[in-house]
Amino acid sequence: MKANRKIIITTHTYYPNKDGVAIVNEYLSIGMVKKGYDVVVVTHENYMLPKEEYHDGVRIIRVFRNSSPQDYIECVKNLVNEEDTLVNVCTQTPTTDVLFRELSNIKCKKILYVHGIIKFKWSAENYNSLHNILSKIYNNAKWRLYYNKVGKYIKCYDAIIQLHKNDEGNVFLKKSMDVTDLL
Repeated sequence: MKANRKIIITTHTYYPNKDGVAIVNEYLSIGMVKKGYDVVVVTHENYMLPKEEYHDGVRIIRVFRNSSPQDYIECVKNLVNEEDTLVNVCTQTPTTDVLFRELSNIKCKKILYVHGIIKFKWSAENYNSLHNILSKIYNNAKWRLYYNKVGKYIKCYDAIIQLHKNDEGNVFLKKSMDVTDLL
């Protein structure tokens, strides 16, 4: 990818939030700006923050608070050109999941950047109480249904990035989703 191309990142959480996903996204976005990329982050609106601002060279656009999902989709589609790259951060979030049905209509490189997914494997902690057992059964069923439903969309990405190659999400996506282009 050549410098000066635009990278559009959609994420549920970003600066000034200080959770893990926000901090990693901020670090990566600022790093890409320093390498010469035009970086735009599209995230959730917060009534205490400006709808649009620049922070360390990154353009931040905050939408969704009073917007319809279609307004958000149009905002993202209007930002993206064929030579750009769209990075959707995490599944199971509105900023990614709302775009799933539109991925085939968005003509650019598309990357899914996953910060991990639910751990389907059982651990000793899951057996500590009846509540834990029932919660594990419920959550495994709920998220397996979710991934079965969205698998066809996940396959629309040009690449999927995990935090590390041994992440349980890598194993799950390779086996269950038949996704092979994991970075």
